[in-house]
Amino acid sequence: MKLYGYELEPFMEFLYGLKLMDRQSRMRTRLLRLLGERQHELQQDYADLLGHYADKDADGRILEVETEDGGKGCRLQDPAAFEQAYRELLEEELVIDASAERLAMLESVRDAVLGCGIAFEGAAAVQYDRWAEIVEQLADACDQ
Repeated sequence: MKLYGYELEPFMEFLYGLKLMDRQSRMRTRLLRLLGERQHELQQDYADLLGHYADKDADGRILEVETEDGGKGCRLQDPAAFEQAYRELLEEELVIDASAERLAMLESVRDAVLGCGIAFEGAAAVQYDRWAEIVEQLADACDQ
């Protein structure tokens, strides 16, 4: 199963929102656990990027500044380079291998998403089409 970093959180939210029972619910939870690990890695990579591009104090800690909306942020040494690196990070493909031990989980989640019985329209329909593409990849892997 392949998806991009920027798709990870919305896909997880979609899976979390499905009303599933019994086995399908357990299998979804297992997949969400795997995706959560990937999300954590993505967050770590983002923190590393900030560590590379942000201004730091004498002790090497990122300097916090107040943002225009009153929140906290940091000043970047090269905002354009940071944005490029961050965009590349979000556009990296994340892969969940369809190993033998994951096969039942992936098949169950695939069936749950493709047979969710939810009517979609507008932007939600376009988003669902992408989620269906992601899990349809599982059909190919599971049938091999």
